[in-house]
Amino acid sequence: MKCFVHVGYNPVPREVESPKSAIALAENLLRGDNDDDDPSSIWRIKWRRDELYPDNFYDYSPEQLLAELIRQGNVVLQKIKDGPDNTPLMGESANIFTADLEQQYDQEAEEALDLDIHGEEGPLRRKFPLRKK
Repeated sequence: MKCFVHVGYNPVPREVESPKSAIALAENLLRGDNDDDDPSSIWRIKWRRDELYPDNFYDYSPEQLLAELIRQGNVVLQKIKDGPDNTPLMGESANIFTADLEQQYDQEAEEALDLDIHGEEGPLRRKFPLRKK
């Protein structure tokens, strides 16, 4: 199953051939350099299960991520470290998603380009027709 890895603010996701390769790539990209001199403030990579709350980070195994990726089509890994009062400080994140989800994102982007700011069809017709919902 083909997957994509989107890290940080890079607008173009990286394509990989398997979910295991995608997980390994995301971990390697997130590890990067630890510039901190204080060993107690080392960045750790955690599985982020919710975008809204900073306390929803979990340890994981590659098998758990693989099962979630197959089930949901998407997992997020994020660098965190302990901040003041043991509140997590959040660093860069990596979004891993399947090719099916990437195709859906592409289609939504194409449809959005067909609409002007008021939701009406724009003057330029795209090659993909709008879907009726």
